[in-house]
Amino acid sequence: MDLRLTIELVPSTAWNHNLRDLLTRDQWDTLRRLTYKHYRYRCGICQVSDTTLYCHEIWQYDDDHHIQKLAGLIALCKWCHHCKHMGYAGILALDGELDLTLVVQHFLQVNGCSREDYQAHRAQAFQTHRERSQHEWTLDIGKYARLIHPEQGNGRAHLLLDEENDGDDIRPTQATGGWLYADCGDAWWYPPDTPRSGKWLVFLDNDAIDDYWRLIQLSLSMWRLGRVAKVSTGLAPAGKQGVICVYTYDYADYEDVMRVRRELSSIGTRRRIPYKSNAQTRAGHYGQQWAYNESGKAPAHVHLGSFEPIYRM
Repeated sequence: MDLRLTIELVPSTAWNHNLRDLLTRDQWDTLRRLTYKHYRYRCGICQVSDTTLYCHEIWQYDDDHHIQKLAGLIALCKWCHHCKHMGYAGILALDGELDLTLVVQHFLQVNGCSREDYQAHRAQAFQTHRERSQHEWTLDIGKYARLIHPEQGNGRAHLLLDEENDGDDIRPTQATGGWLYADCGDAWWYPPDTPRSGKWLVFLDNDAIDDYWRLIQLSLSMWRLGRVAKVSTGLAPAGKQGVICVYTYDYADYEDVMRVRRELSSIGTRRRIPYKSNAQTRAGHYGQQWAYNESGKAPAHVHLGSFEPIYRM
């Protein structure tokens, strides 16, 4: 039968080889908070809210080539998390730290299955675990590889990494040169730009833009935005703000534009923000709060006040 909640046992030869151990504490904390926001602070399986959540790594296994690939992250409640790690739950139960009957009851309730179904699934999960534990595994963290510096994998696991570094650790307020860019790392999944491409504009004060840019980078790496985003660099002058541009391929694709807007909302942009087409930018159409050069004046080609956003939400 198809089960909503399954047991996932990591091979013993791959224990402690995971994304959490490869990231810095700050990186992991940012990523797990972003995951909780994405699931609207509910368990991604049983949908319970108002509870402690855990950020669970979803792994896929290539049993022919012994590659353990990270497919994504999900927010889980305590009981769904114990079910996923049924082996560790059993250890906690033996130590008197957990009532295993409550874990099993949760499994039965979420799946609407019988105890016999549970026992059959558990037996298969542990058999697969024993077989996989006979092999060494290469760790492939997929789209999250761009968050890791190559030296972070040394001595921890056989790790597949993208060794390109796009300047992810640079703080926009400390950078110079106009713009910093970030992309999703894999362009194949997102449509190419049309003549109606554009971007959401998120204006932020100096004390907020660095942290928000980090969240944008993480959302991009998790394929939750579009293909690319950019952020203004340096400290904004008094009375002005920096800006982050989050691009979409076609403003006529309302569903995609709103999908990106919802993600921006989930990472903290609750106020109304404008969406501007790239054609408007090329034509020099700007609002009053942007498009000033270092002299404090608008460049000659800029038409201030002529910017009427495609959307404002």
